[in-house]
Amino acid sequence: QEHREYLLRRVLEAQQTVRKIGPPEVAGIELLAIEDLEAIRAHWLTRFHEFEDRLPVIYEQVTGNRYPAETVKDDGAALGPEYVEILREICGDDTEQFRMIREMLSIEQQDRSKLRRHGILDKLERTVRKGGFENEQDALENALHRRRELAIGRPVEGEQQVLDSTLA
Repeated sequence: QEHREYLLRRVLEAQQTVRKIGPPEVAGIELLAIEDLEAIRAHWLTRFHEFEDRLPVIYEQVTGNRYPAETVKDDGAALGPEYVEILREICGDDTEQFRMIREMLSIEQQDRSKLRRHGILDKLERTVRKGGFENEQDALENALHRRRELAIGRPVEGEQQVLDSTLA
């Protein structure tokens, strides 16, 4: 997230610099049109579950102008900054926990207005599995445990050797 925000900031700064020091014919140049910014914003909100909705803030900080598009409607795509601060406070320095919980909240918010919430549990489970491990050993043990479950209780040949060789 920080890297995406950094890159957006740099492009907008380049746009501002070109407008200020370039010839008159580029005074109104747009490196990213509002349509592009809105596509980026939608991607950040839905694909990356960044409900902080930072794009308008970055735009206003860099350009000094009000962001030209409307704020996100209450369709579950964005939660307010007060929620972000509460979540950051609860998670402390654990950025993985913050990302995982933020993604789960975003998934729930995006699906809350749907009549049929088919697939929401699968989405939430994938999020937990993706971000819910303490370390590599924990992830490998979880994978081996799931493998055992799929084998309906039969031990998997060479299980400990797989774990040992992967961690070596």
